[in-house]
Amino acid sequence: MANLGIGIIGAGNISTQYLTNLTSYPDVEVVAIDDLIVERAQAQAEKFGVPTWGGENTVLNPPGVDVVVNITPPEVHIDVSTKAVRAGKHVWSEKPLGLDLEAARGEMRVARRSRFHRILVQVHFA
Repeated sequence: MANLGIGIIGAGNISTQYLTNLTSYPDVEVVAIDDLIVERAQAQAEKFGVPTWGGENTVLNPPGVDVVVNITPPEVHIDVSTKAVRAGKHVWSEKPLGLDLEAARGEMRVARRSRFHRILVQVHFA
C-alpha cells in the first residue's frame, strides 16, 4: 500500500507541530508545503525534509498529494479548502470551516459535488 501523500498550505507557527506529527508516521509522507511567504515554506521544507515547497498553489499541483492540510488564517479557510477540493484533493482544515455561514455551506456543496473528495474540520472541546 502506498503512503498517504500530504500537502500543507500554511507554514506559520502551527506548521511545526503538524510537520513534527505527520513526519512521525511511517505510512504518511509530507510531499509539499506552501505559504504566501515562500521563505517560510522553504525553511519548513528544509527542516522536515519535504521535497516540494513554494508559494500559493504549489501544494495543489503535485499528483502525490492526496490530502491538503489547510492551516492558513481562518479568513481564507473557505477559499483555500475550496481550491483544494476543486483540484481533486481531500482536505483537513483547522477550525473554523469558515467565518461566513453561507460561504461555508457553498464550500460543502462543492465538496459534495466532487463525489470522492471530502473536507474534515477538526473540533476542539475545552
